[in-house]
Order: sequence, then structure tokens, then C-alpha cells
Amino acid sequence: MLEVGSHTVLDHDAIVGLLTTAPAEDLYRRADQVRHDALGDAVHLRGLIEFSNICRNDCLYCGIRRGNLALENHVTA
Repeated sequence: MLEVGSHTVLDHDAIVGLLTTAPAEDLYRRADQVRHDALGDAVHLRGLIEFSNICRNDCLYCGIRRGNLALENHVTA
């Protein structure tokens, strides 16, 4: 483990140890504290309005990726 500012940065072995031994409620509480310190309590909503399903990117998780040859392309006029 490594201390960075007021936070502890966990290495792989420390993470595995926590996930296999720490009560889930402790992990939730620690994760919530990190989230709160980084982002606060604000809620940010994001949305996407698609005018086309034609994309130049080839992100493997995305259904409208360039490499999805089964997709019939369209553009909203």
C-alpha cells in the first residue's frame, strides 16, 4: 500500500485481500468516501442524441461502431 495525500493507494495484493476478507459494508463505506472526496454529492446526468448511426470510431462495446457490418446505417434528416 502507498499513501498519496490523505488516501491510501492499494496494490493488487491489498485489493485481493480486502475483497476476500473485509466485510462488504466496510468496502462500500470506503468506496463511498473516495467517491465523495473526488466528486462530492452532485449528480451529473449525461445523454446522447443520435442523428446518425454512422461512426468513425470502432469501440468494441458500441453497437454503432464502424466495424459492425450487420448494422444498416441511417442519417436523420
